[in-house]
Amino acid sequence: MNRTEQFLEKYKELENAAVGLYGFAEDGKAIANLTEMPEFRNIRMELSYCREVRNLLQHRVRLGSEYAVEPSEAMIQLLGDTVEKVKNPLRCRDIAIPCSKLLCSRPEAFVLPAMKEMRRRGFTHLPIIEGGKVAGIFSESRVFFYCTDHEAVGIPQDLRFEDIRSYLSFDLHHSEIYAWMPWDAFVSEAESLYEDAYMKGKRLGMYFLTQNGKPEEKLLGIVTPNDILGN
Repeated sequence: MNRTEQFLEKYKELENAAVGLYGFAEDGKAIANLTEMPEFRNIRMELSYCREVRNLLQHRVRLGSEYAVEPSEAMIQLLGDTVEKVKNPLRCRDIAIPCSKLLCSRPEAFVLPAMKEMRRRGFTHLPIIEGGKVAGIFSESRVFFYCTDHEAVGIPQDLRFEDIRSYLSFDLHHSEIYAWMPWDAFVSEAESLYEDAYMKGKRLGMYFLTQNGKPEEKLLGIVTPNDILGN
């Protein structure tokens, strides 16, 4: 089997995989539909090029006894990699930070040491966990609101998160929203939520992953927007 035959075989395999997973119509537009999906944004040009080559081969497969075009090894490899991506789409659990590696805190913990650790590690948000569930979120803006409301010049040494529970509410983050998602949700679903938030003028701060994507369930891990956009 030469490279052209390999290319046509891989292209057909990719079409079938896209139709099977995403439910596209069997009208020859499956690859074009893939190029419009966020998770394939990094290879849109390459997939479009593959479509052009395939269309050329479909309409004029041979010139005499030879194929009109012979795709490169790189093009065949691209199709093969994309087939695997379509058959085994990336899930949030694959890129999540598990609870065991999270920087988080508890309501009874002191605020100031947690803030120092946030600064040391370069974190701007700190989930507050109670009974394994997310009870609130602490961020730099919460410090600002606390100090202005109490006319304080700093954070008291003995201040605990439970003392400022009202400042940990997700509703207070007016420019940010947070999402709960199932542990095994597709990364493409998280990308869609990010884009929806952006269109509404909001910033999606963090994805909390639970078994079924419900706030009342125990936290299994988190995904940040950078994790999503980096895949």
